[in-house]
Amino acid sequence: MFVTADQLFAHAVGDYVFQTNQMAQGKTRTKVWACAHAIWYMIPFLVLCQPSMVAWIVMVASHAVIDHWSLGRKLKPMPPKPAVGPDPVSESLRTWLPIICDNILHVSVNAAALRWL
Repeated sequence: MFVTADQLFAHAVGDYVFQTNQMAQGKTRTKVWACAHAIWYMIPFLVLCQPSMVAWIVMVASHAVIDHWSLGRKLKPMPPKPAVGPDPVSESLRTWLPIICDNILHVSVNAAALRWL
């Protein structure tokens, strides 16, 4: 798969700069907020990458699904926090691994959609 700088830039702007606090808090609670965030997220892609209509739909839908159901958080290969005793996994790893997984999912789907659709 081929990921370009404009795709990474569009993803960063759409997912971090354009996302409001209300979107960030609401996207896992309701599908409406997840869809609103996903559509707003796509603005930089429309300007920089000019996706086809099919690619645009796939990217919006996948973004809403990944964010609404927190798929990046579900992918993390971590043991649960122990009820008693020290946690063998650092708190920063518990924080950052789901974010990394989430971004890998978004960037991979976007790259595939832009390349093949």
